[in-house]
Amino acid sequence: GELKLINKAKKGKRQAQNDLYKLYYPYVYSISMRYSSGSEECQEITHDAFIKLFSNLKKFDTTQSFKPWVRRLAINVAIDNKNNIKQYPKALNFLKPKNKKKKKKKKKK
Repeated sequence: GELKLINKAKKGKRQAQNDLYKLYYPYVYSISMRYSSGSEECQEITHDAFIKLFSNLKKFDTTQSFKPWVRRLAINVAIDNKNNIKQYPKALNFLKPKNKKKKKKKKKK
């Protein structure tokens, strides 16, 4: 079951990690959607959440439920992402589309 999969993934078994990824991707993605302003940001949060998940998997206590741990981790990644955007808004101004409206010239009489 899931516990065996988690234990194998903890040991670094790639297939088990891939299976966990496939199993939890829709769940993590749905959490990321609630905290993002678009598809690209949502995918970035999901990606970062799985990096953090696999980096910290050895810390997971297998006597606890896995899904709430994944949820908390994904939410924390999403919040960190929002905080980073708020912290560096001017640095990200180049990402905003420029307003290319031309001013109308007044006709001379």
